[in-house]
Amino acid sequence: MNEEAAKDICERYVAFVDILGFQSLIETRPLEEILDKIANVLSLVPVVSTLGHININEAKYSPNEKFKAVHLCSFSDSFVIASKDDSRDSLNSIIAATFLLARGLFMGGLPVRGAIALGEAGIIAGTHHIVGKAVVDAITLERQQSWFGIMFSEHILKGKNLVEWLHPTVMPLVIEYPVPLKGSLVGRAGHVLNWRLNIYSQIGIRPLLPSPREGQPEDSIKIDNTLKFLEFLRETTRRDVNVTKIPGNFPHLHPVLILNDTDNIVGKELRLEHGDKY
Repeated sequence: MNEEAAKDICERYVAFVDILGFQSLIETRPLEEILDKIANVLSLVPVVSTLGHININEAKYSPNEKFKAVHLCSFSDSFVIASKDDSRDSLNSIIAATFLLARGLFMGGLPVRGAIALGEAGIIAGTHHIVGKAVVDAITLERQQSWFGIMFSEHILKGKNLVEWLHPTVMPLVIEYPVPLKGSLVGRAGHVLNWRLNIYSQIGIRPLLPSPREGQPEDSIKIDNTLKFLEFLRETTRRDVNVTKIPGNFPHLHPVLILNDTDNIVGKELRLEHGDKY
C-alpha cells in the first residue's frame, strides 16, 4: 500500500447495511421497477453523507460538502458507511447516517438488516473502498440476526454514559432492546437503531416488510421479530419526536410521509392517519 493510501487507517465506526430479499426481487419483478428502486436508493447517498444537509437545484440533490461527516460506498444490495475516526462526533455521525439510510430503504420497500461496529479500518485515498476489521465485524454481526433491523456491537455503547456521548438529536435513535438472533429463543441484550422514528404512513409500516416465502419458515420468524420490535416502540412512545422542541437545524430528524391518497392534502394542510398499529 502506498503512503497516500495508508494515511486514512484508523479506529473508526463502520456500519454494514444489507437489503434482504433482493435476489427474490430480481427474480420476480420487472427490471425497470428494480432500476427505479436502485435509482431512488442512490439518491440517498448525498443525504446520508451530509446527515441530511443537502443543496437542491432543479429537484436534484447534491451534498453540502461542509457538512460531510461519513464515507459511504455500495455494492449490489449492500452498503458500508464509515466515520472519520472513533471520536464522540463520529459516533453521533455514524448513527445519524445509518438511520437516514435504513429509514430511506425501508420506506422504499427495501427492508434491511445491519450492524454498527468499531475497529480498525482503512479507506484507500481517492476511492470509496473501505477495508478492515471493523467491516468484517459489522458483516458478521449482520448475519447473526433474525429480523429486519440494525444492532450495535456491544462494546460501542457498553459502559458509556449515553447522555454524555450522544447528542440530543441522536439519543432517540438508540434503543435498548434484546436483539433476536438466529437459532436462539432469547435475544441478546444490547442497543439497536430506531429506524422507525418519525415515519408517518397512510399504509402503515407492515406493508413495508415482505411477505414470507412459501416453505421458508425463517422468513416468518424474521417478520414476527420485527413486528414485536415495532410494537415495543409504539408501547414505549418511541415512534416519533417533536423536532420543534429541539433547537438548531438537524434535518436527519425531520418527519417523513408515505402517502397513498393525495385527497388528504388540502392546500398546505395535511390530514394523515397512520395506517396500522406499527
